[in-house]
This record gives sequence, C-alpha cells and structure tokens, in this order.
Amino acid sequence: MKKTVAIIAILLNLIICSVPALAKSYPLPDVNTDAEIIFQGFDWYTDYNDTLKAVSGRGIEYDDDWILNNFELDNSRAAHWQVLLNSVWNGAEKGCGGYLHLYKNIPDVAGYRIDELNLYMMFNPEKGATEKFKDPDAVQFYMAKYKFDVTDNIACYQDIVTKLKKLYGEKPESGEDWGTKYSIWVNSQGGLVGISCDQFFVELLYMAPGAEDRLTNLELDIAAKEIENAAEDMSGL
Repeated sequence: MKKTVAIIAILLNLIICSVPALAKSYPLPDVNTDAEIIFQGFDWYTDYNDTLKAVSGRGIEYDDDWILNNFELDNSRAAHWQVLLNSVWNGAEKGCGGYLHLYKNIPDVAGYRIDELNLYMMFNPEKGATEKFKDPDAVQFYMAKYKFDVTDNIACYQDIVTKLKKLYGEKPESGEDWGTKYSIWVNSQGGLVGISCDQFFVELLYMAPGAEDRLTNLELDIAAKEIENAAEDMSGL
C-alpha cells in the first residue's frame, strides 16, 4: 500500500511541479535553537560531483541516472523548506535547480528504515540556470529530505521528535497543517531541521543556513531576467 501511495505522490509531484509558480518568500519560523544544523556526512553548498562523493561515502547507491537527476529547466524541481509540510509540492520557481532522488541502500536514521532521500540543489546564483548541472560549481546542495518506511507513522514521529529535542532543544515550532503534524527547529544562521507526519508519510528535512534567502533571491533574479529579456520584443502584438 505504501508503495502505491508513493507512486501516486510521485505522479502528483510531476504534475504540480510542471505548473509555473510565482516567486514567493516562505519566511522561516522564529529562532528556537542555538545548535548547529548539519546534514550528517555532507557539507552544505557542495556542487553536483562533490555531493555525489558524499553520497558514496555514506554507502548509498545511485546507478539509475534517469531516476537520480531531476533538473528540468522548464519545471519546478527545487523546493522551499515548506516541502516538509506537503510532500507533493515544491513551491519554487522553475529553473531554480533540482534534486537527486536516492532510494537504494540508504542507512537507517534514528533506528528506522528510509524509503527515499532527496538532495535538493539550487543553481549557482552567480552563474544562473544551466543544463550542464554536473559542471563544477553549477549547482549548490542546500537541503535534504528523508522519507521513512515505517508501519506506525505517529509513533515514529513522536519518537523522533523526542530524539531531536535532545539535540536541538525542547521548544520546537510545533503544530498541525491540513492533517500534517510538524515540529521545526531554526537557528540564528537560518538553518532548519524539521519533521512532519501525515497518514501516509513521515519526513525529516534539513536545510542549510541561509538557504531560504538564497533561493528566494534566485527566484527574484530569474523573474527579473525574464522581464529584461522580453523588454524589446514586440513579436505577435
């Protein structure tokens, strides 16, 4: 049943991510932790090849290229942190970046099996969007999201929240949004870690310090360049 739901979610993601989005900021919750926010085994803002080296270092396999790489310039493949609250919604403008989709031999997290891991990468703001995303410094790794493979979503969620509190503090931003429970920690550098749970999935997300602002600024630059490129074009009028 979970596999069927996952397939449906992927199809919905492809449909939703093909719809043009308006550049919009998604402010982080208030700062509630002093802890450094890292993603174990990885460095933030590494490019495609260095990120894959870290993937290999964790023992994760990635031999299916057409599943691995999701960087279509005409679709929304990058994501804001609010993807934590809706697993089939990315919310970023098209042409901002993409993600690596991993699903083979992913190490357990907090004692639980992982169904998949997405590593989100934005295009280097200084170079802009490119189909050559594998080139040095073409993209920057800024966010990671685990999807758990568990039987009791609520129990798993509650257990991991308890564990995260020991690392990041006892006062996360917690609540429920359209049936999705969540707990989120944000530090003063703009790093974020959060966990969410609905009737289908438990997901754990890590976001690099400053990444939300970088992504928003990248979207604004893309929108401005689109207008600039069309400024003198009178065709079809």
